[in-house]
Amino acid sequence: MDTGGIEVGLLEKRVKKPRSLQILVILATVFHTALCLVLLILYEKLRDLSTRGTAAIIGAAMGGLGECLLQLYTKKYSFSDILRFQVWGVLNGIWTRCWTEKLIFHLKQKPLMILVDQLFGNPLSIFFFIGLTAFWKGYDIDLYIQKNYLPALKLSLIIWPIASTLQFTVIPRNFILIFNIVVSFIWVIVLGVFTSQ
Repeated sequence: MDTGGIEVGLLEKRVKKPRSLQILVILATVFHTALCLVLLILYEKLRDLSTRGTAAIIGAAMGGLGECLLQLYTKKYSFSDILRFQVWGVLNGIWTRCWTEKLIFHLKQKPLMILVDQLFGNPLSIFFFIGLTAFWKGYDIDLYIQKNYLPALKLSLIIWPIASTLQFTVIPRNFILIFNIVVSFIWVIVLGVFTSQ
């Protein structure tokens, strides 16, 4: 048993699979792409119905799409990982929506919003993702977090400070949710590369 969970998970190890699994991942990629396009086209209508629901479903679709693309690139196929990124997309979509709204409502100064987002929101989000990955793969959660949290947090500095600055200064409030989800799509691919190593 791998106590650190870095090499092999208890639930599944990413390995090269037969061509039939590759075809299924291609089909999943097509499905997720079509779903993302439909959701983006219907974004405003969906947002008016439920911002949290919209955040959850778009987050799941984009998370699944990002992981499918990563698997096609690396040729390491795992439906468990596609599902993990869909679950992460739901959780992250709702978390991001609620967190961003709280910042906008309670903090009126944009530099303070950006600072609080980067000092608290980003580190918490990374912690939740690393914890979910360890739990999902059956790793020792404490050891996995100890080994992966700081490297993932450092990696997040490539994307999130810029995204946070843009979302609180340039992006119209009605489109912050979709902006975050699109940036999260890029981030999902980065996290996928990070957690597949």
